[in-house]
Amino acid sequence: MIGKNFKRLVNMCDMNLDEIDFLKDATNVYRTEEFIVSQHIDFCTGGVGIARIISEDTYYARTKQRNSLYEQLFSDDGKRIRSSMFVRSYIE
Repeated sequence: MIGKNFKRLVNMCDMNLDEIDFLKDATNVYRTEEFIVSQHIDFCTGGVGIARIISEDTYYARTKQRNSLYEQLFSDDGKRIRSSMFVRSYIE
């Protein structure tokens, strides 16, 4: 969930959201003990009304800078959106 001060923070710091790696193409962002996770959610349909939720998850190692940005942008650690299938990648 985006924190209340999001717009004010962006304006005050001249923060460019395109430069924050864990926000790129993110549908959902959450945090674990070791990672900040960016989820990109897509829907796949395969005929006869079958639909699947597919998640492309990118795990970013928690650094002081990423933690600070996360805490400024979000009000809590968030939760993973469940999906039928997922692909993971890890970034230091």
